[in-house]
Amino acid sequence: MIELGATDLLVPGILPIGCFPLYLTLYNTSRKSDYNARTGCLRRYNRLAFHHNRELKQQLDELQKKYPNTKIMYGDYFKAAMQFVVYPGKFGEFSLPVHYHKSFMGNMLSIWSTLYD
Repeated sequence: MIELGATDLLVPGILPIGCFPLYLTLYNTSRKSDYNARTGCLRRYNRLAFHHNRELKQQLDELQKKYPNTKIMYGDYFKAAMQFVVYPGKFGEFSLPVHYHKSFMGNMLSIWSTLYD
């Protein structure tokens, strides 16, 4: 895109995939240590996403050096999405019946399971 004349680029990182209901369903485990206690997300997959994003940022820094006349920006979608996971109440009304898990993504998994069992 730069060679075609782009002067401003926004490159998004990936989302916290360990919080996706699909991943929580497919890779469900009984080991509590596999989940983040605060979010209910799968640690392994969020670490993978975090590592990917860190590597992406490093590569974007290198591209920025190579193309100083182009503004190359990293979009931190991981951090932004985690705000919804950690603080769902900040983004509007949200309540579920008491029998669901405490974590937001645990709630999403419970809803998913209820709908597709």
